[in-house]
Amino acid sequence: MTIRQDIADFLLDFKSALRGGLYSFVERQRNIQGLIDLGLTEPGDAVPLLLSLTPDDYCSGPEPDSDRPDEEVWVFGVEVEGTEAYVKVKRIDDPRSGIGCRALILSFHPAEHPLDYPLKGGGS
Repeated sequence: MTIRQDIADFLLDFKSALRGGLYSFVERQRNIQGLIDLGLTEPGDAVPLLLSLTPDDYCSGPEPDSDRPDEEVWVFGVEVEGTEAYVKVKRIDDPRSGIGCRALILSFHPAEHPLDYPLKGGGS
């Protein structure tokens, strides 16, 4: 199990990239439709929700990315206007970025089933 501090460290880097505009969304039809279903008209509308993530929103990770096993993905859940959203993200090392990384949002859509939050309520 990943400890709370590891998640906080990941989120610190991830959010720094977001704030710096160093992020991109994977433009899969599922994500585009998912944003629409959540009432978000464009990917940038999700950024404030991503910036609000905390270790309590953690669901799983880090796990190897299925497309790039040397990179790690993390899963979080966030509520969007009463709907639970599934969020899969990763941090990509990029020394040219000025802060050392970029953020990639792999999935952002309504959750297909209730998500598990192992740290919610003070878990370690």
